[in-house]
Amino acid sequence: MRETVFLAQNKKNRSVVIQCLQLGYTIVLTLLAGLGLGYLLDKQLETAPVFLIIGLLIGVVLVFLYLYNMTKE
Repeated sequence: MRETVFLAQNKKNRSVVIQCLQLGYTIVLTLLAGLGLGYLLDKQLETAPVFLIIGLLIGVVLVFLYLYNMTKE
């Protein structure tokens, strides 16, 4: 009985860890994608950090939308 409770808690803990890792990866990859696309556009169009900043802002907005939708569920 004691082992069954421990296994259930262990599975629950794994689920939380997996959700946290997924959240971290999603935030980092979304921000990097926005920054990367902004950087490439800046390099192609020879502009200052205009598109880099726009890409960062788009990445931040997408992260907030993801977090909002995740907490809504």
